[in-house]
Amino acid sequence: MGLIRRLDNWFTRKQDDAAPYSEAEKALEEKRRQEDPGKFTYGEDGFTYAFPDGPEFVCWSEIQRIATYKVDRMTFDEICLDIFWNDWKLTITEDTPGWGQLVIKLKGAFPTIPEDWFERVMQPAFATNYTVLYEREERVSPK
Repeated sequence: MGLIRRLDNWFTRKQDDAAPYSEAEKALEEKRRQEDPGKFTYGEDGFTYAFPDGPEFVCWSEIQRIATYKVDRMTFDEICLDIFWNDWKLTITEDTPGWGQLVIKLKGAFPTIPEDWFERVMQPAFATNYTVLYEREERVSPK
């Protein structure tokens, strides 16, 4: 069958003909996503993130603030994390490869981060819900 005909068949097939996406397949995909390190590598003292212009090591002890919030994307909300250290800021979203592992590692490094922070930032829908998850005590806020 030619490429044009295959594309035509794909676009015109009924929704019923589509292969079902089982709960087991969804769970497996979610597990893969949670275990994916993305552009992060971890050590005892911190993590390295592979920025486009080269890797940068972030020491847990240098992190000054971790904040979370939602961005309204019209039909859905996107949860974001901002990590501030020295004069740097890293923003990642829940769709960033490595999100799941980073969240686990942050919770391990900063045990004061509330267990239910993700659920709290999700509600209510389409509200920003900016929340500081961690702030180093001796940090001086800019004026």
